[in-house]
Amino acid sequence: MNCGSRILCAALLCFGLTACVPALIGGAAAGGYFLGKDDRSAEQIAKDGAITARVKSRFIGDKYVDAFDINVDTYEGVVTLKGEVNNNIAREQAGKIAAAVDGVASVDNQIRVVRKVAAEPARVAEPAETVTTFGTVDTVGEAGTVDTIETVETVETVDR
Repeated sequence: MNCGSRILCAALLCFGLTACVPALIGGAAAGGYFLGKDDRSAEQIAKDGAITARVKSRFIGDKYVDAFDINVDTYEGVVTLKGEVNNNIAREQAGKIAAAVDGVASVDNQIRVVRKVAAEPARVAEPAETVTTFGTVDTVGEAGTVDTIETVETVETVDR
């Protein structure tokens, strides 16, 4: 490798890594700020984080609970569940799963059951009625989509 290639590689490496430095320093600063504002010890914060991770991972493996619908927060072993689910079975199951995790002192289940209203079924237009009177054909019926149903009248003259 010649000298020019080495300088180019070194320059690219330096510029490539400069984006990592603010992320590392910013992350450390944010973590320090968080630790400074929290009454818990660093050990307790780590324990609470581990409890949260275990609860979320058990939600992922459950057939009744959608882990993406529920927010899990842990503070000094007390797990708080928040979010919205479709039925009471999912709400109760989430609380049971959280309570069964090692290290959980209690569960504050604030999950709301929100029944999603199904969309109104599509109306099917009735078949058009055709009336023939003295060479004139009248067609009357309904046509449209789920959102708009319109009455359609078509008058055609038929020559013989």
